[in-house]
Amino acid sequence: MREREPDSITEKTRLFDDLGFDSTSILELLMTLEDELDFEFDPETLEPDDFETVGSLAAYAARQLDEAEQ
Repeated sequence: MREREPDSITEKTRLFDDLGFDSTSILELLMTLEDELDFEFDPETLEPDDFETVGSLAAYAARQLDEAEQ
């Protein structure tokens, strides 16, 4: 992963191209999100587009949390 100033990261920041994530980094990020949100994501619902940008991952997490509350 590439080091970046947090203020430089936006919804359009690409996880792989801009931040240098790889598949292992994505798994670690998801596990961290699960710990922080006290929620388990359903791996069956994950799509490659969900990992395109910071915004797409945030939208995925929000959808999953909304569905769990219903």
